Amino acid sequence: VDNLNQAVSEAKLTGDFSKVEQVLAELKNLSLDQKNESFNVGKNSDLQSVRDSVRGTLVGNGLSKTEATTLTKSFSDIRKELNEKLFGNSNNNNNGLKNNEEPIYAQVNKKKAGQAASPE
Repeated sequence: VDNLNQAVSEAKLTGDFSKVEQVLAELKNLSLDQKNESFNVGKNSDLQSVRDSVRGTLVGNGLSKTEATTLTKSFSDIRKELNEKLFGNSNNNNNGLKNNEEPIYAQVNKKKAGQAASPE
């Protein structure tokens, strides 16, 4: 979880979420391993402490407690939520377009269909 804290700090500075994703993947694997072994009651507390630490890290980096709690249930959403929180970027399709811009193929298709392409 210390790695997550460091990765989030780096993401804030650079906008590069690859380390956050890597750490989250490791945490997700850890949580899956521990769920599989959760028949041994002691393992559950380990998983819970990881989740609590992740939640604390997220809250410390600007998410509300409710958001962080929801996210720790679904590790895959954390990158998207952090990106929105840190950069106010709700367009997470990673195609390099601004929010209302159409991709070139959509403009070409509209021209073929006889519709006006949106201005560039």
